[in-house]
Amino acid sequence: MVEIGQAQQVLSAPTDTYTRSLVAALPASALSPRSAHTASAEPDTHRLRKASAAHVGRLRVRGLSHRAGDRVILDAIDLSLCAGDCCVIVGESGVGKSTLARLLTGYEACQCGDVHWQVGTDTAPLRSGLVSQHPHRALARHFTVEQALSEPLQLRYRRRGPWQAEVHALLAQVGLPQTRAFRERKTALLSGGEAQRLVIARTLASAPNLLVADEPTAALDRLAANRVTAVLAQLCRAQGIALLVVTHDPSLAARLGDRTLMLKDGRLQAQRAGA
Repeated sequence: MVEIGQAQQVLSAPTDTYTRSLVAALPASALSPRSAHTASAEPDTHRLRKASAAHVGRLRVRGLSHRAGDRVILDAIDLSLCAGDCCVIVGESGVGKSTLARLLTGYEACQCGDVHWQVGTDTAPLRSGLVSQHPHRALARHFTVEQALSEPLQLRYRRRGPWQAEVHALLAQVGLPQTRAFRERKTALLSGGEAQRLVIARTLASAPNLLVADEPTAALDRLAANRVTAVLAQLCRAQGIALLVVTHDPSLAARLGDRTLMLKDGRLQAQRAGA
């Protein structure tokens, strides 16, 4: 606990340095006295730009269905997502959003349907990566930051390092320090926001054309969440990576999504075009 007081007083005139940084990271709608309903009805105007013409390809999902026993979780899902675009999937807990994320990234096998990457009329390999809401679970606690990034690089290029130049580049892409002290830090000692950005960097080491983020900011404070959101937006915009985000956070959906789809009764519904 760093500051105590009436909510409006703390939000309008915070005295602690850390509190001020958190308040500064809040979207303007969160500080407005308007009702939550009114605020959520006016999405943030900061949208991702479309990818440049140099970025090609798209995710194509056709007839994707999945069951758990007799329960239908996903029912003939169709989805198309171009390189450099972001699609946000929202929905109640337990409707199958995380199942969809795992199916698209290969963590669960598809029972029925087709998932591939399409370039023109040709099919290309789908290279996908998953960013979950629990970053420390995705990192080996005994690894240093450099080891965490060197491992996927070695798997990608099928040779041993050194990987200093590549590690520096990956850290720079997600806004993490490139100093020797940071590279030698154990992943268990990273903050939640640092760990999540390291997970993103580790995913980038495999050169994905699709990045799936499952509640990527759910376990983070507002300041760390905004940094992670900025990293995801930049990767999508600058590198042309197709980005699929699963979230309960309407402000995250408003800031990231070119379009938002609701998963309900096993189907994607309520498509909303981005601004």
